[in-house]
Amino acid sequence: MDDTILKRLNDNKIVVFIDTNIFEEIGFNFDLRNEIIKQYVDLCKNNKIKNLIVSVIDKEIKKHINTRIEENKRVIKKNCKWIYGFVDEKDIDNNLNKNLIDYEEFKKQTKSEIIEIKNINPEIVMDKYFNMKYPFEISKPYEFKDAFFLEEIFEYVSTNLEVDGVLIVTKDNGIIKAVEEKGIKRINCCSKIDEVIDTVLKVSTEEKLEIFKYLKSYDFDNQIPDKITVNIECDEESNIVIDDYECSGILTLNVIKAEEKRIIVSCDILINLLGNFKCLDYDRSYYSEEEHEYVYKEYKNKNYLGYICPTIIEITKDGNEYKNPQIIDIEQIEINEDSFLDIEDYFN
Repeated sequence: MDDTILKRLNDNKIVVFIDTNIFEEIGFNFDLRNEIIKQYVDLCKNNKIKNLIVSVIDKEIKKHINTRIEENKRVIKKNCKWIYGFVDEKDIDNNLNKNLIDYEEFKKQTKSEIIEIKNINPEIVMDKYFNMKYPFEISKPYEFKDAFFLEEIFEYVSTNLEVDGVLIVTKDNGIIKAVEEKGIKRINCCSKIDEVIDTVLKVSTEEKLEIFKYLKSYDFDNQIPDKITVNIECDEESNIVIDDYECSGILTLNVIKAEEKRIIVSCDILINLLGNFKCLDYDRSYYSEEEHEYVYKEYKNKNYLGYICPTIIEITKDGNEYKNPQIIDIEQIEINEDSFLDIEDYFN
């Protein structure tokens, strides 16, 4: 977002609509131990943010969570039925339902308002569908949920003229393009909740640049093994040996908490796993349908695997000096076939 938009948003309470794909990316984790969720909730409590949820998003989130609950129940009954002999069924259900319980608590803590779509004329949505206008695309022709989501936001803005700043948090290109085409200056898009928090906190561009430079020059290598979890999902054809960890870059930075003596930031950092990594190259290997096995095998061999990991870092502030940055949370790394792509492929 440019500085003009930031100033306008900062001068008033920001109204925020969050798309389902944002919560899906964080695994529908609404636990307040999640630092970003915690800081977002605090800003809502302090009336810096007004969190609005369009009813189709609310229903989609609950549908996703309930689907996961049912899938987990089936897995337990199929593979771990014995567990019911050791753990009370009520306790199992409470654990399975945790994300749903946390979501309801998130709505309560953020004082969220659910906005119904009952006043939206479906003819508007159908016209966009038949004329393939955003958010509908040739590659995504059935984006009815997104269309109603957007129309409700447009309706909200047109009937609440006193609202000066609206942020839609989404990763959906069709929604972003639709907002651009609509051309309402009071509506802007961003792709992360921490961008919203950063905007509200009003940390200057100059200070953020100083923090960014400081973290880029800091060696986090020794902290990574203590904080990161690695999950290996490759098959028996693979050989994974991790010898070391290396932080080779800070890619993004948003401030999510700013106090006199400490700052908490969210970053995307580039982490390399160093060691020996072998994976079957399925595209160059030959599988025989008759023999039901690979009769010719080609392998990918690498001495490092690169990952972009969302990370939370706490920094001590002593006057104008930054000291002792500590990783307090970092996304789990999963080693699978996609890990053997070159890291540059993530940017293409």
